[in-house]
Amino acid sequence: MRYNSKDGAILASAELRAREPISVLRHDTHFREHSIRYSLRRLSQRGVITQIPVINLQRIGITIVNVFFSVGAQKPNTQEALVRAFSDADQIVWIGEFGGEYQYGIALCSRRIGESLDFISELSKRFTNVFFEKAISYQYSVWLFPHKYLATKPVGPKHLRVGYTKDTVAIDEVDDRILRALASNGDISFRQLAQKIGMPASSVDMRLRRLQERKVIEGYVHAVNPAALGVQAFKLLVYAKGMNHELSAALMRYCEHHSRIVYFIECLGTWDYEIGVEVERAEDITGIIQGLYERFGSSINSVKLLSKFRDLKIRYYFGADVGREA
Repeated sequence: MRYNSKDGAILASAELRAREPISVLRHDTHFREHSIRYSLRRLSQRGVITQIPVINLQRIGITIVNVFFSVGAQKPNTQEALVRAFSDADQIVWIGEFGGEYQYGIALCSRRIGESLDFISELSKRFTNVFFEKAISYQYSVWLFPHKYLATKPVGPKHLRVGYTKDTVAIDEVDDRILRALASNGDISFRQLAQKIGMPASSVDMRLRRLQERKVIEGYVHAVNPAALGVQAFKLLVYAKGMNHELSAALMRYCEHHSRIVYFIECLGTWDYEIGVEVERAEDITGIIQGLYERFGSSINSVKLLSKFRDLKIRYYFGADVGREA
């Protein structure tokens, strides 16, 4: 889909605050409310954006383990069976297919480290040589940035963060049902959500407000599908020479201001950071990597490049009913 400057400005304003009143977006963009509604509806209908809740799983005691791996020599049907096994597993919230150092990446959720190890060990028994090459890191925090390259000037929030928090909160079965339903349909209304889970709308509204106040729901965003915009997505795995908050803060600020960087993830494990990049031409990624070395060369050991082919599974909540395939 081709987008114009108006679409870009409206999306830049609305991307990290998908449920903000249209009047606020009108104030930022200076477009009429009907133009904003039409643009967002058109982008949604054409598969460019999908409204999703941003749920901080770590806030409710869930750790996210990212595993990137390549498979050994396998028959095609064996590889397909492996992907199905990942897709059917509730604890897997994301599967990505890549070109480069690794063929696949998964995000594995668990409340205890042992659960992750048990899951990976069981799969290794079922599928020999699955994790032929593997690397594992634990997510510490995720910073989402608006797609700055779509707009001529910055408008709206600069970032949205989820991740590690010292204090966790407990949720009950009703909260869990609400989060599952919300994650399956991010733009569902309070009334529709209440009907889906069989509760009064006022009770659902109260529950949602409480989940937001407790920072379980950090907000709502318009997730952008880069393929629908005709751009290519890459993931950079950054290996640092040391571990310190100063480097993390400096890298985050650098990514926040870079027009082609759309997320920044702090990790603990084989690699230290993940950086999401979107470009029109694959050759442009070389300059971005070079820029990282020039700015942080004394602190970075290496940067591995993964070319993202597609997402095979995305779930926005642990055990949510419905994922999104792209």
